[in-house]
Amino acid sequence: MNWSSRQGREKVAIVKIKHGNPASIFKGVTKVIELVNGLGIDDNDTVLIKININSLRTEETGSITDRRVLNALLKYLRINYRNLKIIVAESNATGTDATLYFKWLGYPEVIEKWNASFLNLSKDELVKKKIDGLRFKEIKVSKTLAEANYFISLAKLKTHLLTKVTGVLKNQFGAIPYRMKIHFHDKLDEAIVDANIAMKPDFGLIDGVIAMESERGPTYGQPLHLNLLIGGKDPVATDTVAAKVMGFHPYLIGHIRKASHKGVGRMDYEIVGEDLDSVKRKFKYNYLISKAYRIAYHFRKRETGRINW
Repeated sequence: MNWSSRQGREKVAIVKIKHGNPASIFKGVTKVIELVNGLGIDDNDTVLIKININSLRTEETGSITDRRVLNALLKYLRINYRNLKIIVAESNATGTDATLYFKWLGYPEVIEKWNASFLNLSKDELVKKKIDGLRFKEIKVSKTLAEANYFISLAKLKTHLLTKVTGVLKNQFGAIPYRMKIHFHDKLDEAIVDANIAMKPDFGLIDGVIAMESERGPTYGQPLHLNLLIGGKDPVATDTVAAKVMGFHPYLIGHIRKASHKGVGRMDYEIVGEDLDSVKRKFKYNYLISKAYRIAYHFRKRETGRINW
């Protein structure tokens, strides 16, 4: 299959930041948005931004959303739109309390500066959404997220032990409000696809200012200073480009391929900004270790019980 750029395909922007300072990052975020022809937000809208806090590790490790990138995105929204209600959100995970980690990692000072609020999706009122999913036919999601006028997925450019890569699509898996998401790891690709059917973002921005490589991602991998931003309105196209930047074949990434087949988005794209060949590299990744873990998850016999949605 040929994923080369063709006219009429969804635009995916690649922007290289010259310096990691806030001013340079703001220029980069602005350029990404301009290259994909803006966001389509209206004044007075409610905008929800899903960030990535998967551990109590600082942003220098590449594990979590860089506060500088979040700051730049919030600044852009406040400068270009009036009277937005901006909500920055994350949910609890198996070993993560989103509310505490958000506070301990220093995010409140960023959102307070731009008059935004924080929402723990796991503690919000939940609503049921019927979907034609690969794993679920019904899923509960945050009511606030479901009712937001515009949904932005602020993801990280990282490797992942089970899925090889994590980007915009994987970030929505983290928006599932159920804490014990580890129960979904036996069919993680399908759960990621279903999360995006239920909570498809309007715009995805991948933070690769400090990326992460090695099979120990998405938490304990090696930080990689790329000073790179990738963004687009089609999460599948955006992750397809991100996978290529990381040196992976997108069709061999299960959740990207399955999301495309399910109609979440397309693996076709038009790259705008930096040329792909000028920024792509081979991320370190041990496929043997990764495959061994995937086999272990597939054949594990531990009884997890029924998930009570």
